[in-house]
Amino acid sequence: MRRVYLLSLLFSIWYHCTTISSCYTRITYKIYLRFVPITQVLFENDKSLDLAADVILNGGVVCIPTDTVYGLAALAENSISVDKVFQIKERSSGVPLPVLIGSFPQINQFTDKVNDLEKALASEFWPGALTLIVDKSSLVPGNLTGNLSTVGCRIPDHAVPLAITNRINKGITGTSANKSGLSPVTNIEEALEQFEDSGIDLIIDGGDSKSTKPSTIIECKDSIINIIREGAITREDIFSAISKHIDFEVKFNG
Repeated sequence: MRRVYLLSLLFSIWYHCTTISSCYTRITYKIYLRFVPITQVLFENDKSLDLAADVILNGGVVCIPTDTVYGLAALAENSISVDKVFQIKERSSGVPLPVLIGSFPQINQFTDKVNDLEKALASEFWPGALTLIVDKSSLVPGNLTGNLSTVGCRIPDHAVPLAITNRINKGITGTSANKSGLSPVTNIEEALEQFEDSGIDLIIDGGDSKSTKPSTIIECKDSIINIIREGAITREDIFSAISKHIDFEVKFNG
């Protein structure tokens, strides 16, 4: 039976004795409460997803399950929210963060153009574990991309990030939930171990991760596909898919 997370506050009590009179001793106990913030944990349901969407829209960070490992979700267009993600991960801000979107039109929030190869791959593998590196628009904050001219986007194959992105109609950060040097979180117990009192506003408990393989990351330039990282989707999967959509020669790097 899953643990029930009823603790929302921790407090410490100190007793301080004072006042001694000439006739008798009177002891007065003063109670001091020190409130320690505890990250809120909620099971995945409509109400918790509504709250997660509100938290993200208001600049907060939520730990959520995805189709790979758990991720840290913040409003991708908000540079302050992105900074919070780096602080929670204890990670250098020079590393780009991937973006999760809820539908193909949402990619237009991050890029001004999607080429034919990118469209073909998105139609074949989205939702799924394929991250497309595209030229970013001028509206994308620099700290999201490590000041690179590109940004990584994908539609995940999981109900939680899809529900959140479609509730707010905006992209969210999709970086893995882990502190620098530690393994990515795959369940709620690991999330609490790494992130309790870390500054995360909310954790959504979606059970154990169904896959621990990362997404495959590719960049398409002209007729060349550069495989930056081969993950859940293989090179062979990509080659087989594009042959059904593209009638010109495609070359692979990586």
